[in-house]
Amino acid sequence: MKPGVLGNTPNAGRTTKPQILVLCAHLHEDRARKKDRDYLQPMAGLHIGSLVDRRRYRVTLYHEMWHGAYATAEIRPGEYAIVFLTGLQMDFDRMRQLSYFFRRAKALTVAGGSLCTLFPDFARQFFDVVCAGGVDCVVDVMRDYEKQAVKPIYYSPQSKIRDYRLDHRLMEDAGIHVPVHFIEASRGCSFKCDFCSIPAEGATHAVYDLAVITQNIDDSSPAAVVSALNACIRWFGSSTTTSPIIAHICGKSAVISAKTVASECGERS
Repeated sequence: MKPGVLGNTPNAGRTTKPQILVLCAHLHEDRARKKDRDYLQPMAGLHIGSLVDRRRYRVTLYHEMWHGAYATAEIRPGEYAIVFLTGLQMDFDRMRQLSYFFRRAKALTVAGGSLCTLFPDFARQFFDVVCAGGVDCVVDVMRDYEKQAVKPIYYSPQSKIRDYRLDHRLMEDAGIHVPVHFIEASRGCSFKCDFCSIPAEGATHAVYDLAVITQNIDDSSPAAVVSALNACIRWFGSSTTTSPIIAHICGKSAVISAKTVASECGERS
């Protein structure tokens, strides 16, 4: 069969891009089939999907929090070449369930998230590939997939961030319309609070390159500048690193005045 032909599906017999599904798993706390239009969950899928070359692959986002539980009974053999699974700690069991059905349909399942980072050897029982650490593992997985040399575990230090551009079209294509786009200016944290899993994951504070931040602001919706501004103030205070970012945000938005920004930074620094 030619590369890109999806066997046993309506696409069989014609050449197309291999399909990749990015699935953010979610199982509500009370196990009910509820939808929750939280803004943050779609951001995880957006970052994963943006690291896949859309010129070579057809990428689909699915967020169980937004779209509802994925219909496992409708999964067709050969439909997806790769399925990326992610979720919070409480969603790990749901990720295992989904992996079972997709593996049965001959898809390569790649899982990431907190539990995969903390216990990668345990997680590899349930998935073909486990990503421990940052989302940047996706690039390494795709490189090895194309070489037909995928490894069972990939590690990406959360103290470093790869430069990449977010493709917000992925969310639009998935029918996810959020009033704001959250612009990630940094990851991790250097504090060691008892209630937080980040210290155990080794995710020390890491900052994006300024050019990447401003590019992602330019690519996002106009409302995103508000979230970016809040992130800059919260994580950077009034440092010299923040000033160029805030200046760029103010240039993008007529509703945020430099005076307001200076006042906010003064109060929180």
